[in-house]
This record gives sequence, C-alpha cells and structure tokens, in this order.
Amino acid sequence: MCKSNKPTNGVASLVQAINREIGVLESLNGPRRWIRRSFFEKRINELERRARTVNERNTMACQWLRPELRALGASLKKLQSHATEENRHVANERYAERRIQNAKADPVLKRLHPAQQRAVVVAEDTQIVLAGAGTGKTETMAAKVADALRRGHAEPQRIAVITFTKKAAKEISDRIETMAGHSVDEMFIGTIHGLGTRLLTQATGRGPRIDPIAEPHSSQRYAILKRMLDDVFATNARLREALAVRAQAHVRLPPNDGKHDKTVRVSIRTGSIDVRSHAEAAICRVLDNRGIPFKYEATYVEAPASEEERTQRPEVANVKDTCRKTGYRPDFKITLEEDLVVWLEHWGIDEKGNPPKEWDHPREYIEDISRKRQTHEVLGTRLAETNWGQYKEVLDGDRDWDSTVVEAVASAAGLDPGSLKHRFPFVDESWTPDAQTIQIVVQEVSEWIIAAGRCGLEEAEIRRRIEVMDGMSARDEARALAVLAQAVRTRYDARLDDAGTTDFEKMVLGAARVLESGEIRPEFEMVIVDEWQDVNGAQERFVRALSKHGGSRGSRPSLCVVGDDWQSIYGFQGGDPGYTRDFPKKGDACERTDLTRTWRFGKARADATRHWALGDPDAVDKKIEGDEGKDDFGVATEVVGRTITAEGARSLGGSAGEESAEMAVRAILRKIGEKRRRYTRDTSVLLLARRRNTVADRGRSASEEERSVREEWREKPWKIPHWVSRHDEEEVRDAARERALKNVAEGLDHRVL
Repeated sequence: MCKSNKPTNGVASLVQAINREIGVLESLNGPRRWIRRSFFEKRINELERRARTVNERNTMACQWLRPELRALGASLKKLQSHATEENRHVANERYAERRIQNAKADPVLKRLHPAQQRAVVVAEDTQIVLAGAGTGKTETMAAKVADALRRGHAEPQRIAVITFTKKAAKEISDRIETMAGHSVDEMFIGTIHGLGTRLLTQATGRGPRIDPIAEPHSSQRYAILKRMLDDVFATNARLREALAVRAQAHVRLPPNDGKHDKTVRVSIRTGSIDVRSHAEAAICRVLDNRGIPFKYEATYVEAPASEEERTQRPEVANVKDTCRKTGYRPDFKITLEEDLVVWLEHWGIDEKGNPPKEWDHPREYIEDISRKRQTHEVLGTRLAETNWGQYKEVLDGDRDWDSTVVEAVASAAGLDPGSLKHRFPFVDESWTPDAQTIQIVVQEVSEWIIAAGRCGLEEAEIRRRIEVMDGMSARDEARALAVLAQAVRTRYDARLDDAGTTDFEKMVLGAARVLESGEIRPEFEMVIVDEWQDVNGAQERFVRALSKHGGSRGSRPSLCVVGDDWQSIYGFQGGDPGYTRDFPKKGDACERTDLTRTWRFGKARADATRHWALGDPDAVDKKIEGDEGKDDFGVATEVVGRTITAEGARSLGGSAGEESAEMAVRAILRKIGEKRRRYTRDTSVLLLARRRNTVADRGRSASEEERSVREEWREKPWKIPHWVSRHDEEEVRDAARERALKNVAEGLDHRVL
C-alpha cells in the first residue's frame, strides 16, 4: 500500500544518474577524463545494484510511481547495451583526441610531442610506456604527474613515482615541480627499497634493519659465508662432490665431441685426465682415492680373433672384428687382480633410461648401449654400469657416489662390496680444493643467494629451471651450485632470523607480503615505475601487490610502467626484460604507448639499433625515429650487421669459444679502422653485443679487461677514439663485464647500447 504521494524513493535521481552515464558514452566530445575499466565496471555495477534495490522496495508501488519504474527499467536496459568494452574504448579515444588537439592551450601538454601527450592523457588501470633511448621518458613521467595534479585527478600524497636510483628520483622531482608549480614533498618519489622500507615501518612500527652481511661485496659477508660453507661440509660429506664439480667448472676446455657438451679435466695422484663428463671425473676420483688401478678409455680388444675362434666360435670372432674396426673403448678398465678385470661404462641416461633431451640421436644411443652390453656378454667380460640419473642424486646429496661405484664394480666382479672396500681402503679420504677454488665458490654462493632472492625463486623452481638448461655438464654444474648454495642459504636465513635483521631482497618481498595480506593500504591513486625492463622477480611482485592492494577507498591505483626491453642491462641483478614483454598479458586492462622519436642520435644509428635488437626473437617490435638533423656516423655512414658465432669466428682465423668471438670483433674493428684513413675525422663505433650468460661463465674482472683493451688500442694505428654507449658516455661495457656480473638463477640476454 502506498504510504505517500510524494516521490521519496529516489527513482528519478537514479534515472538521471543512469542517463548521465549513457550520455558520457554517446557524447562526441567524450568524457571529462579517461574512463578506467575498474572504475567503469564499478560504476555500472553500482547503478545496477541500486536499480535492483529500488525495484525490490517498490514491488507494490503506487500508480504514480509505476511510470518512473518503467523509465528506470528502460534506462537500465539501454545502459547495459551501451556499457561495453568497445564503447568505453571509443569514449576514451575521443577524450585523448580532444586533449591532444587542444594541447597548445595546455600548460603541460604543449611542451610535448604527440606520442608523449598520449602517454600523459592515458590513465588506464595499467599502462606501459615503451620508451626508446633518448625519447624523453623522464619528461613524460613528470608531465603525467603534473597533469594529474593540475586536473585534480590525484592528490599529492596519493602519488608514488618509483625510480631505479636516487639520482633519477631527484631529476624527476625537479621536473615535476617545474611543470606543475607544486611541491613534491607530499609525494613519494624514490626507489623500491625506499618505499618498501616506508611500508614495513608503517606495518610493524619499526623500520627493517639491514644486516651487515647483506652488502654483496663486503669482506664480512665473504668470511661468514665461507664459515657456513665449511660447516656444510662438516655435516654432509656428500656435498664434497658438488664442490669438486664447481672446481672443475672453471677449468675451461673445449667440447670433446658432438654428444658431450664439454671436456672435464680431473686431477689424480698420477697427474690429470681429460674425461667427457663430471660423472666420469667423479668415477676417476673414487678409483684414485681407493688406489684401484684403472685406465680411461683403454682399447677393449687388442688382439685379432684366433683361427680357432673363427672356425669354432664365429660369433666371438665377428664381435672382436667389429670392436677392432670401430675402435671400441669402454669408459674404464679396472684391474682388481691380474686375472680379474672389470670394464665400467657410465651411461648418459636418467633413472628412466632416457638420454639428455639435447642429444641429436637418442634412439641410436639406446641401441648402442644394447650392442655394448651384448658385446660383453658374447666375449664373457665383466661389465659394471653407472648412469647419469644416479649421479644427479649424488649432486642433490641423496646418494653416495663412492658406494655406488664400488658396489657396481664389486657386483660385476662377483665380490662382496665390503670385501672390495677392505681390499682397497681409502688412500685419500678427503679431496680438498685449493684456496682460489674456495674463494670462487663462496662468491658464486653469495651471488646465487642474492639472485634467488631478487628473482623470488624457491628451491623447486630453481630445480625446474636447471632441468631445462641445455647441456648435461651445464646442468650438473648448475645443480652442484644450487645444492651448495641452498645448504648455505638455510644457515644464512637462520642467521638473519636470529638477529632480527634482513637483506635487501627479503625486505622487498616482506613489503610485498604486508600489501598482499592487507596489513597496510598506502592509499595511492597513481603509481609510476621507471626502468621497468630492469626489475627482478621480487620487485615485480612488490609492484603488482602495490597495484592490487595499494589503492584508496576500496579502489586500485592506476599503474604506469615505463621501460624498454631493448635497453635491459641489469640481468646480473636478476633484471628480466620478460616482465616488459609480458606486461600487457597479465589480465588487467592495459594500454601500450610507444615513444618512438629520439633526440639522442640520428636515423642511421636508430636503424642499426632496431635491426640489431630485433635479432632477438623475444624482443618487442617497435620503431625508433632518429633525429634527421644528426649525422651520428660522421662523414660516412656505414652500418655493419654481423652475428658472430663459433663458426663465424673460425672463418676469421680464430677457433671456437669466447676468445675467438673477441678475435672476430677485433677483426671487424681493424677493417673499420683501416677505412678511417679515408675520412678527415675520427671514426665512432657503435658496439652492440648480445650474449647468453650462464652460471658457469667467468672471466677476468671488467676493470682488467677494459684496461688491456684500452692500452692495446692506444698503441695501434687503428685505435677507436671513443665508444657510443646507451648514455653517450666514454666507457666500455664488454663481454668480460657481462661474464663477471652474471645471473646465477637463469641465463638471460644482456645488451650493450
């Protein structure tokens, strides 16, 4: 029953609100600001909820109210037909077009070019600005903040600008103050670590204390990690094999054949032996430590088949002839007694009998194993077998390799393993690496702990990444380091927990967790992140948490990341350009804006850079428009595009490997230097280098390499007077620096511009 003849149910005002929303979508002028998807969906859902509530409350409406309810139903139906993603997109494009057309009258936009203007006016839930070198990204970020302040789209205290360095924070602060005429004191402008510290302080009431051993290159960190490593060996002797593998990893030898990815040199009491894998090196150490006489790859059949064998046992004669023809040499010939010989074969198969995935002919290898087993059976020789799957368990600390080898040999000889161990007791029970090896391994463990923390990697994920690496020996070396580092990391974490301290990586992850758990909401409305191409896993998680849980009044802040995957150079710190490439795929509404006009160099260098960068199949394809007024190659413009491989290095007179690649680079520079004589000015060289860096890579320190290169070029008539780098500074960022600053969690591409 109707209690009043006055419109007290708010139906008319609700209809007006719905019609206003429809008008925004239909207006040729577009909305007054960018319509973010999250806000759009929230408003539509709120209007639909209010409409349902009105209808439910007025099911017995008076006659005068029924027309208004019918009008509400019609308006709601029209809104639902208009409230599509396509219409939202069209409305936003009208808004952006209108802002750019009127840019000359806008105090912020008028100083920018069109691509920068669009980057400023876009205000989607998530936005990525791909900014090539010299395209004005700092100006764009400052303008984006200034525009939001001038138009009242964000309050100063609800803006966060995250930079890679404090120097960059100071630069963007100055530009914002100049553009907006507004103090930046209330904003957060600083590094991820600075913001993480602030949030943890707000959440816990006290700031995080960084442990002194968190400093990567401190002597205190090295000393403590070395003590932890010594403690690991004292409590788990099996991990000595992992240390031996890491020691061998730094003996640089060429690949030995098409099947095995490297030669491994193992030192024994009688000298050294070059073998085909780390597992075979480990077998050598077991036999040598026990004083068991052995020969590596001894000839299996030395004498030809006798006439008696040819007439009475032709199958034996045929097998002997085949072995002599093919030169069959089992991995080890073990002489226990004068008339007791065991041949040991180490098969490159896992626990399921499968060879490594990268081998070209796995089926032929399995068939070869069967033929060799049959050969020993026909000739009545004793065959012991081990395999790569067992050795993986050794590196993981789950199997004792000495027992595995001795038991295999004893079984083939028909002896009790205990009696064999008694007959051949340890001659050398503990292999001890030299001081240099220990120093290298401690440094690797230190870098591994940092990289794992920066990438936010747990042990299971690290194991998964190791299994997909190319090369059996590379996997063994990575697995050995992971086992050692994980054991030390457990003690490292316990030390931090006991002291109530943290390191930089754990601090960033801790800040991400307090956001994800809802312990704190910083109530930001706008978040901008610079140098996105160089963020690591922990930092990416923190920023995503800030985007999802760092908003005010129940909403999410807009997130704008700025970067360029072509300029990713911090792989050694865990920086992953994949976060830039995959940013639009994270599920949020995302707008991509490209800044393509560069003022730093001309068209020739821009074209060369693009051609080189897109040699990486994962690189984001974008255009760079060089400054037509700059001739950045001097009098003559010459672009040399070259991919240097081991084969290409050989064609220039070198041999395969890193040194040959360096020779190839030098050969190209010589040719350029010779052509320099034609010109009146010195020749500038743009050096672009892409290499894949793995956990095993090592070289001289960057400073040593740079010094030797500079000194050599100073003495040569074809010297190169300066280098063009990403910041146009006179510096050398060469392969040695990339080797020394390596990413131990996963091989990543490093680029020098």
